[in-house]
Amino acid sequence: MMRNRTFGLMNFIYDESVRKSLSGFVIGLLVLPVLKILQNLSKSAYTKCLDACSCVLRKKRRAESTSTEYKLVLCVRSDLAMGKGKIGAQCGHASIGAYLSAVETKSPYLEHWLSDGQRKVVLKIQDYEEMKALRKEAKRLNLNTHVTCDAGRTQVPSGSYTVIAIGPGPEDLLNKITGHLKLL
Repeated sequence: MMRNRTFGLMNFIYDESVRKSLSGFVIGLLVLPVLKILQNLSKSAYTKCLDACSCVLRKKRRAESTSTEYKLVLCVRSDLAMGKGKIGAQCGHASIGAYLSAVETKSPYLEHWLSDGQRKVVLKIQDYEEMKALRKEAKRLNLNTHVTCDAGRTQVPSGSYTVIAIGPGPEDLLNKITGHLKLL
């Protein structure tokens, strides 16, 4: 009688689907605590890194004690008649694009802008022609630019250039290019 029970248990264990389920369960029991520890460590390390970077930037900024203000200007095309949500999303894309571009090109203004509160100003422009003119003038003054191109899934045609981000850079330099534009 005992032999039959053992044989039945062995058949159960040797069943491939049961074996896979058991191995997945055991691996989950072993890996889950390790993942939780790593997750907590990475959050803690990330927070510490952000705090340290912010502190260093603030100290450096105070040491320089310059009165120059820095900002990022976002110019939105009004001829596309985008809704508020669409404009917000496109400005978000443009801000991130400008930041990444400034990092890539090692913009001399990026560190100042980051320690200065990352000020952003949203202005309106008439059309694509005005966008091209702004970009040309910004490049002439060695300012970073990023143009956001829409995928065309919602309100505007695919490939439409919606927002140009100029900067980050010194406010006085950016005002030479965009000082005549109105707030959105």
